[in-house]
Amino acid sequence: MQNSDIKIGLIVGLIIMISTIVFQLIIGFTINLEILFYSVLFGFFFGVLSFILIKLAKLNQERLISQITVDLDEEESLIIEGAAQYHIEPNIYRGKLFLTSNRLIFKTIKPKHSVALYNNSLKNLKGISLKRNLSLHGKCLEIDSDLDHNKFSVDYPNDWKGIIENQIKQTQHANVE
Repeated sequence: MQNSDIKIGLIVGLIIMISTIVFQLIIGFTINLEILFYSVLFGFFFGVLSFILIKLAKLNQERLISQITVDLDEEESLIIEGAAQYHIEPNIYRGKLFLTSNRLIFKTIKPKHSVALYNNSLKNLKGISLKRNLSLHGKCLEIDSDLDHNKFSVDYPNDWKGIIENQIKQTQHANVE
């Protein structure tokens, strides 16, 4: 993820540098070495500034995500949890995805408390697939249930898919007995 932050900072810096040079040409200045130097310096400064601001925002987000917890029912255990993004068109919610022995839960970041936007029993899940996501995150989990179709971006989506499928099989096997 850090590479995307650097890329965004570099792109912002290049855009600022090029727009400064173009602005100088539009208002009638000729480009000399001094103007070129200040344009590069100006672009570099704003590129580094945008990288630092993105990094600070992500650190704050990680701090908030680490504070999200889930309340477990009796005889329910937590299997895996991780930072995730929940895609509900046209919005993307950041938070934490929990897989318990009975449920799949997504809780979002909210000031002073977290809200469960997704809470579905493993019995209701019909299928899990990996789809290419158009954002910087690569693949996302698509989960089909009786009622709806949901998308989650997580780190290591292949591992999540395998763990969820395994837990669904265990839940179905326990219900048969």
